Amino acid sequence: MKLGLGIILNSLFISSVWASPIQMINAIGASPKGQYVAIEEYGYNAGLKTYYSRIKLLNVWKNEYAAPVVELEKGAQRPTDLNKIREKVKKLAAENLEKFNIVLSS
Repeated sequence: MKLGLGIILNSLFISSVWASPIQMINAIGASPKGQYVAIEEYGYNAGLKTYYSRIKLLNVWKNEYAAPVVELEKGAQRPTDLNKIREKVKKLAAENLEKFNIVLSS
């Protein structure tokens, strides 16, 4: 009985992990004094079968966002689509990155 319940719970856990989004978070740049940091969240949303990328600009000194979030989400057709989406979001966020003097890291 306990073994059967353990197998059922384990299989539910594994299936829920496979259905969850895969997410990466990177600090992609900062202002010279370190007040502003650009953070990119990107990954794959298994439920929607989409790739996504969002860039957030954080004022570290005030612990608040300095600008609206820039994001893009599109259908996942090819593995290279994620890189294209990430590059496009960086272009869309370029004005804010420049405004806050954020230098992107390599």
